[in-house]
Amino acid sequence: MATKFSQWMRESITFKLSIIGFLIVLLLIPLGMVDSLISERGYNKNRVAQEIYSTWGDSQTLQGPILTIPYNSYYWDYYEEKIPDSNQTITKKELKKRLEYLHFLPAKLDIKATVNPSIRYRSIYEVVVYNALIDIEGYFEQPDFSQWQIESKDILYNLATLSFGIGDLRGVEERIALEFDGKKGFFTPGIKSAQVSSAIKSGVSMPVAFDPTQSTTPFRINNLKLRGSQSIFFLPYGKENRVVMGSDWGNPNFMGDFLPSSHTIAPNRFDATWSVIDINRAYPQSFQGDDIARLQKYKYNSNQDHTYYQKYNDSTKFMESSFGVEFMVPIDYYKKSDRSIKYGVLLILLTFITFFFVEIFIKRPIHPFQYILVGFGLVLFFALLVSISEHIGFDKAYIISSVATITSITLYSMSVFRDRKSLLALFSVMSLFYVFVYMLLQMQDYALVIGTIMLFVTLSSIMYISRNIDWYNLKKES
Repeated sequence: MATKFSQWMRESITFKLSIIGFLIVLLLIPLGMVDSLISERGYNKNRVAQEIYSTWGDSQTLQGPILTIPYNSYYWDYYEEKIPDSNQTITKKELKKRLEYLHFLPAKLDIKATVNPSIRYRSIYEVVVYNALIDIEGYFEQPDFSQWQIESKDILYNLATLSFGIGDLRGVEERIALEFDGKKGFFTPGIKSAQVSSAIKSGVSMPVAFDPTQSTTPFRINNLKLRGSQSIFFLPYGKENRVVMGSDWGNPNFMGDFLPSSHTIAPNRFDATWSVIDINRAYPQSFQGDDIARLQKYKYNSNQDHTYYQKYNDSTKFMESSFGVEFMVPIDYYKKSDRSIKYGVLLILLTFITFFFVEIFIKRPIHPFQYILVGFGLVLFFALLVSISEHIGFDKAYIISSVATITSITLYSMSVFRDRKSLLALFSVMSLFYVFVYMLLQMQDYALVIGTIMLFVTLSSIMYISRNIDWYNLKKES
């Protein structure tokens, strides 16, 4: 009885296919462990990157300038006063004065930025940092207070303040000089106005002497030396905005609400120009009091898989329209390793199918343990890939790992198949698959269509090879 059952297990195609399917499912466990390893290494890279950013300077966002002018506001203060020798009270009122603020954005804003990125290394990890030299100039138009019904005698021009937002002040290399209406001075750290600080979380400010008799008041910030990392963004606070950027970096990723109106990209350089007007964004040129807080800020996020923006709740529909550049690392081996492991199940499946057909055609039984050894070898390829790529780069690591895996499995199969044609078939299938996966990893837009076509060709080939097999009368030699 035991002999018949053992013979049935050896000869039953259904049983063998069930075992192969079970082994493939079982191999998902180590495959998932390697996937977790890749994610962990990517997380370690991000952690190291954040450590470098925290000392060098994080992603920078230039915001402003904003001109704040205080004025006297009057209101009635009502209070109760007791009548002498009586239990009754009377309501009285007193005219009081308090300080309030109006905030104005510039009429014209021109920014010229030269950004020089570089690679910083820590251990085996590399991140992009940059030094930027930025010139900012523009002008404010004469403020119009009539819409708020404010009399000129109550406007305190002598207490005006100019605020300028910088995403990470740790990246400022020198004191920031300001020329406002021909008068020069230096910004001091921090936003003096509590209302403006609700819109500009980090920045500098400076008291300015504002002359209301002039139709326009020019300003200039020259030679702003700024360190940052990963990306740089700008905000179109002017009625007319023009940002011109040049950089000796060949892998820019233009991001935000506005793409450049013109740009050129060379292998080692890019130049870009943005032109934005006030009608392109959803906030006005002036704010009263706490209305400045409606300039909600996009929160920038980045990880190894993707970069995205998350907007804070904005019930008033005013929003910030940032735009800029992310300086991409040319090759991110963790992203490519993560993409490659998505093909792990397909690699195991095709290799096992090859073994299965060899088993049928040469009528030589292959033990499930031999299948599982080959499966572990295929899984180990991905661990080799990520570990080697950390030191010599993804392309070289892929070649070394694939050659090592193909060689080890082919040599092991020599003792299993004992047939040169079958060995050549296995070698060809594995080699073609690794070349095919490498080609897909180099593609972005056409990866899906090319991959689908290749899978269709593979399935058609399997159907063609198995077309003459009589599955019901298939017998194997013991």
